[in-house]
Amino acid sequence: MREARAVKPGEDTARGALDRQSGMPNPRFRSLAAGLLLALCAAQPGALAQTLSFPALPGLPKPAAAPASAAASAATGAAADDALRARLKQDLDDTRGLSAALSGGTGGNVVPPGITDEEVALAGRRLVGWIFALEGQLRSLDGLVRAQADKDDAVAANAAWTGFPDKPPYSILRAEDLAQQVDALKARVEAANVSRNVGGRELEVMQQDMKRSAEAQRRAEETARARPDDPAAAWRARAAGWSASAVAASTAAILRDKELSDAKAEVDTERLRLLERQLKTVNENLSFTEADLQQVRRNEQAREARLDKAAAAAQTLADQRSREAATAERALQALRTAVPAPTPARLDAAEAQMRALNAAVDTARRQSESLAAQSPQSNPKADAWE
Repeated sequence: MREARAVKPGEDTARGALDRQSGMPNPRFRSLAAGLLLALCAAQPGALAQTLSFPALPGLPKPAAAPASAAASAATGAAADDALRARLKQDLDDTRGLSAALSGGTGGNVVPPGITDEEVALAGRRLVGWIFALEGQLRSLDGLVRAQADKDDAVAANAAWTGFPDKPPYSILRAEDLAQQVDALKARVEAANVSRNVGGRELEVMQQDMKRSAEAQRRAEETARARPDDPAAAWRARAAGWSASAVAASTAAILRDKELSDAKAEVDTERLRLLERQLKTVNENLSFTEADLQQVRRNEQAREARLDKAAAAAQTLADQRSREAATAERALQALRTAVPAPTPARLDAAEAQMRALNAAVDTARRQSESLAAQSPQSNPKADAWE
């Protein structure tokens, strides 16, 4: 057995990284996120404040003087994003190093006597989850940059459009094509609105996860302080810190992903404005033959067939996910009342599976509802133009 180095309670648990996870979530989620963290601070004002190292509520902007101009504001925001991206990349490198060291049993991560293989495996999974969450935040940050560029392009295109290059009248086929694009964008914007409601439920789950992880870290650190010569207690305190960091990073990743979804919806809304202007112009100057009208009917029928097939598949998937979630819920309830009690790692895995299945159910239902909303039966173009 290699000599195990005693680790001070909370050492290298990346408390600083926890406060770096916050970033700037979408304003729509700030009140929920603030309430979540206020509740945590009220529950554990001492231990939690030390754990999170937050000088202010995470995810909320620090008080600052208003920038002198829009250009200054943009520059400040870009600099803040660059700084956040750099910190996340550093956190990612550090966490990957922790994970590799734990797997290899090197440095300060030599597992001391008294730590079970199951505890080591659970700590490893927490570190992997932390890594995934940091990677997700970085992907969302990159996506936000692209979304802002797309929005700027859409705004510029709308402002620059003064009419079609060809003179009216316009074909009904052009109107039908524009109408389909409008319907598709409206469906995507509506799906984004539904996603926000799901996001509120996810935040409620986050609240419970953060409470549990903060409480577990507090207990582990108290035990380690009471047993300063016990390497196993110090290791468990350290692993509890990794778990708390992973939960905080996952929370930030979900908030950042919601922010990206909102940004994409804003791009769709800007594109929708231009399409609606173009469709209005075409509708006011229509010209069509009976052959054009029949082609529109054929297009509608083909589109309806595609949507019906996709909607049926989406509903089948939603039903399957619902059955899987119900089965997992029964298994979880049985596990919680089992005698002897299950290990924390097994219970944790079952709860994680339950959360993943609930998210899958919500996603499948949103897809099914979105496809149903796009049905041409609700707005038959050919009948409207006859």
